[in-house]
Order: sequence, then C-alpha cells, then structure tokens
Amino acid sequence: MTDLAQDAEPAEDSDDEALLDAQVQLLIQESCQAHNRTRPSSRSSEYMNLVDVIKKCDLVALQELCENPEIFSQVDSRGWYPLHWAAVQPVVEVLELVLYGKIEVIGNTFQFSVNVSEFAPEDVIITSSNNLIEVHAEKVCAEDGTITNTLSHRCKLPADVDPVSVTLNLGSSGVLTVRAQR
Repeated sequence: MTDLAQDAEPAEDSDDEALLDAQVQLLIQESCQAHNRTRPSSRSSEYMNLVDVIKKCDLVALQELCENPEIFSQVDSRGWYPLHWAAVQPVVEVLELVLYGKIEVIGNTFQFSVNVSEFAPEDVIITSSNNLIEVHAEKVCAEDGTITNTLSHRCKLPADVDPVSVTLNLGSSGVLTVRAQR
C-alpha cells in the first residue's frame, strides 16, 4: 500500500464516524421527542418540593422525603428525575442520599441500609451524635497505605426515635442495616 492510500483510509474512517455520530444523535433526539410526547410531566407539588430540597442541599428535609419513595420516580418536563437534580449539586451527600438512602418506616421501626460489601468489617466506622448516624468506611492498600475506596453516609433520625434503641446488623451480603424504635 502506498503512503497516499494509507492517508486516504483515515479520512474515510472519520467520515464513517461522523455519519455514525450524526445517526446516534438523531436517534437520541427522536427518542427524547417521543418521550416528551408520550410521557406527561409529573410536576406535582411534592415533586417540586423535592427538587427544591435537593437544590438547597437540605439533607434533613431530603431524608424526610425519602419516606415517600414514589416521588423519586416522577419526572419533570425536561425528562429529569430527582436523581438528575441530585447529580448536579455541589454536596455529594445529596446524591448519595438519593441513590442509597433507602429509609423505611415499618410500624414503630425506622430503618435504613447501606451497602458496605466492598469493605472489611473493621474498615467500617459508625458514629452517632444528636440523632445523626454516620457510616464511614475506607479501604486502605496494605502495600503503601493509600486509600483506594471510601464510603460516607449520614442519616438524621426523626426526633421521635429513641436513640438508645438503635441497633446495627451487618448481613452476610455486606448490607449494614440500622434500626431504631419510635
């Protein structure tokens, strides 16, 4: 193959890539337009309140709203779920709470779970102060002491929860469950 022929191949490849990129963009655009036509906006007052709480990075109010999980599946006119709003906030705990904040109230029991399966039990530290429970975990490389993975999760217990009743359970699957009685 001559040098001239070799030079021509990348130009053809770039033309093919540009065409493919344009096709993909068109498919995405058509999909979004179809989504907006077929799925109405769910801009309920609860949804708008949730988005407002996320934008203000109000973790305590967000935890209270986690007790109403159906609002997290609502979408606005842009096609954004609460997860999208949480992802663009400067406080990472907002995103973590929206992603991992599986807070449940079952009868008089308040509970939440955090997946700590990537960490050894001795790497997980749980602290509690003023009805705020924090789960922090770090995986440290034994060879050089660098931190290779971290997890941080906070949960504000409702005011009517008895802090003395808090129990922890680390399941065999690596899910830490915190329970407290109201």
